[in-house]
Amino acid sequence: MREILNSYSTDKCRTNSSNVRFLKQSVQITGFGNETFENLTTDIARIQTIFKRAIGPQHQDETGLSQHDGFTAIDASNRYFSLKTERNQNGECTIGDEVDPKGYLKKAAGHMFIHTEENQVHYFEMCEDIAGELR
Repeated sequence: MREILNSYSTDKCRTNSSNVRFLKQSVQITGFGNETFENLTTDIARIQTIFKRAIGPQHQDETGLSQHDGFTAIDASNRYFSLKTERNQNGECTIGDEVDPKGYLKKAAGHMFIHTEENQVHYFEMCEDIAGELR
């Protein structure tokens, strides 16, 4: 994603463009045929079917299943911004330099959109210490 953002020039980030509301970051996770992962995705598909019947497909999250190189994958995404008029009790949050190093997202948000706690994505990394213990 960072490469994509860095390839945009500042004139391509139009402030208050109606398309800004659709900017999102996404991830695709696959188990490359791992049986446990495949069982998990089967369960996810069953749960989604139940939700679709109970609440309707229009109220579903954008999390879904797809294929990556012939393997089942879990897709998840989250929008960067919310309209200021849709804002609930979540206050505005800043977009960190690790996500927006050149400030293109901040500029694109303009005065109509905000980045809230609901729009944040947290990144975690599993690390080993010198003794080989996970932390």
